[in-house]
Amino acid sequence: MGFFKEIGNAIVRLVGGLNAILWGDLFVLNFNNGETQFGISLLVILLIPAGIFFTI
Repeated sequence: MGFFKEIGNAIVRLVGGLNAILWGDLFVLNFNNGETQFGISLLVILLIPAGIFFTI
């Protein structure tokens, strides 16, 4: 029973880590001396060139 619980916990950590990599901010752009912040995720970095490529 403990084995399946460990496997379940590993899957939850894996999905959480993947979520943080794709949708978490890789870097943050600050505007107005830090008043406004704009975060850029890996998913955005991948989707913008793909959208341009498949549009042209």
